[in-house]
Amino acid sequence: MSSYEDIADDVYAALNNVTTGVGVDVSADIRQRGGIIPAVVFTIEDAEFTRYMSGSVAPVHCRVRIDCLHDSRLEAQDLAKAVRSALGASSLVHSLEMESTDLFNRGADIEPVYLTSATYVITCSTIEAP
Repeated sequence: MSSYEDIADDVYAALNNVTTGVGVDVSADIRQRGGIIPAVVFTIEDAEFTRYMSGSVAPVHCRVRIDCLHDSRLEAQDLAKAVRSALGASSLVHSLEMESTDLFNRGADIEPVYLTSATYVITCSTIEAP
């Protein structure tokens, strides 16, 4: 199980694993270059700590949004399945909270980009790395 301090690194590592990863460009928060499709972008949206009078303790529940961008809706959905498999093969304790699909076209994109977004709740066993 991950520590809250390492959650971004652990999600990145799970999605980029040589044998069980998604096999496409992965970045945190923003797609690094407009021309790379397919791509996976993940964002840590929030964290819910277990609180008591003088501070916070584990477990910590982090909501992580993972966006899968591809050239077609079916390919974006297949990439989202690969994300689920990569997370399942990792040591991250996670659950799928929500999934949606969309189509968007930004100024940097010449062609429309299909997007499948999923929000996962990842449970962290500690706040800081041991």
